[in-house]
Amino acid sequence: MLEMSEKTLVVQHNKLVEARYKLTLEEQRLIKMLVSQIQPNDDDFKAYEIHVLDITKLLGITDDYYYNKIKKLTKKLRDSSLCFTNENGDEIQTGWLSSAIYRKGKGAVELRFDPVLKPYLLQLKSLFTSYELGNILCLRGMYSIRFYELLKQYEKIGKREFPLDEFKRTLMLEDKYKQYKELKKYVLLPSQIEVCEKTDIAFSIEEKTQGRKVTGLIFHIKGKERHRTTGIVETDTDVQVIEQTSLQLDFDHIQDKIEEGKAPDNKYIQQLIDMGVTRVVAVQLAKEFGGERIDRAIAYTKEKQKEGHVKKQAAFVVVAIQRDFIDPQAEERARGAEILRLHEEREKLKKRWEEIKTQYGKWKAGAVELALLEMTTEEVEEEKRQFMDSINGVMRSAIQKNKQSEKRHFLLYLREKLSLDTLEAWAQKNAVDLSAFPDEIRG
Repeated sequence: MLEMSEKTLVVQHNKLVEARYKLTLEEQRLIKMLVSQIQPNDDDFKAYEIHVLDITKLLGITDDYYYNKIKKLTKKLRDSSLCFTNENGDEIQTGWLSSAIYRKGKGAVELRFDPVLKPYLLQLKSLFTSYELGNILCLRGMYSIRFYELLKQYEKIGKREFPLDEFKRTLMLEDKYKQYKELKKYVLLPSQIEVCEKTDIAFSIEEKTQGRKVTGLIFHIKGKERHRTTGIVETDTDVQVIEQTSLQLDFDHIQDKIEEGKAPDNKYIQQLIDMGVTRVVAVQLAKEFGGERIDRAIAYTKEKQKEGHVKKQAAFVVVAIQRDFIDPQAEERARGAEILRLHEEREKLKKRWEEIKTQYGKWKAGAVELALLEMTTEEVEEEKRQFMDSINGVMRSAIQKNKQSEKRHFLLYLREKLSLDTLEAWAQKNAVDLSAFPDEIRG
């Protein structure tokens, strides 16, 4: 039987970490749990026998019809493929599991990895990534586990770079989130929040752009135990530039005398003039860098001034604009506000999704009740007989001991048998828009 703890190590070849595949959160958790059971000296895959009820606990499945859900989950893993390139450049397409055998009368399932995966999970000596299982069991976002593994692989390097197209291919998102802002909203930021809050690594995201278009992503990665610096400390070179800028500003004040009394072109120019920057320089900075960068530099200069680090305000703010000095605390506050907004928006979506699922569940329950009313007594009894024949062993005994449980499971059995509308079909018929709910909310 499966033995695990949060400290159990998950060890995989980097080819698997980087493979292209798409699994639900529950499917990913089950696969990683199985990987964690592989021992360093194993020379072949073993069959892992797990009680179905234990799987529901491990995966957090609370549905009454959990048995059918587990069967669907293992079937999906048998059918799902992952794709990667081996050391010879060959493209490998394979499944995760070679078999899933449900043991009659034991309420257990025996799972075995596909043999093609042996070189990538057994007796790994190099090019592998390892982490404690607890780091991913706490994650609930559909893409968070992929983010964690892809960045954990590069933790020692401290940085991982992806062209945007390659990143989307790896997560199999080529046909989703056509707009980068949607990818950022529904995939990047939610995963960043979760991984940074709940695992042993943290990361920031730098966007590479061509013009206004985002073309790549650079992830800056740090282990939680490492020291993190706060604030920007100007280098000796910066100090020298500030001194030279101060001298230049003194000369430029002569030119300012010529244009004295002329109204400023915009508020940013006036703000810089108020800080002692000459009109010539202020106009040039406003034209070259724009208001957002000037605002940021002014705020940063004032903050540093309060701390006693600014002796020549005008020169400092000019260099701050030119070199785009950043106030990390202001950035952190802005990021925190954005994360909070996204979190609240996501919670609203999750609540609405649960409401829709509840409505759909009530409709299905009503459909089953209606079907029962239309059946004769003999037909109902025949359905009950078929239901009892479909279950056996420990589960059958447990159900028969409780009439309420027996009735509930019988209704769930009928619900599956009636081939009712899917949630999507039901929503379409009832004018319920599901397009606003991303995969990570749907689960």
